[in-house]
Amino acid sequence: MEPNFENVAYDWEMLITQLFTTVNKTLCCGYSGYVIMQLINSHFIYQKKKKNTTNYTWDKTFELVRDDVFKKKIYSEINKLTVSSISQSTGIPLETVRRKVQYLVRKRVIKMTKNGIQHDHNFERYWEKMAFQEVKLLHSFIDNISKNGGMEWINSKEALIKMNQNG
Repeated sequence: MEPNFENVAYDWEMLITQLFTTVNKTLCCGYSGYVIMQLINSHFIYQKKKKNTTNYTWDKTFELVRDDVFKKKIYSEINKLTVSSISQSTGIPLETVRRKVQYLVRKRVIKMTKNGIQHDHNFERYWEKMAFQEVKLLHSFIDNISKNGGMEWINSKEALIKMNQNG
């Protein structure tokens, strides 16, 4: 298939639009709450990978999120996730982050501990449906650009030149 920028651009725009729509339909904390949860999730995965070389399946990772002993082992007071660090990392205003975090704490999706913001007991129930939707959207995007020349464009000389120009 011929490398095709327009196919990548269109499929990317559709992915972002569908993600936004899915977040608003699936989660009750809005898109900024979604970004905050993504940062909390990535912090958990980063801490886990940093202190534990085992790679886990989807189910095992969700199981570890519920395991307070495991979380105590991987989190430390250094590099803890706070409302302020989330605001700084995401660019979301501090008060918005504070409000969204308080909402998620009330719902027991996350909790605030001396070692920072962490997942709480309702995390899996709250987040799993969204995670499935993300996988479906990503799969569809990859499938589309694999079939329509988009993947070839991403690996093309034109794309590499553009990446290096604006890198």
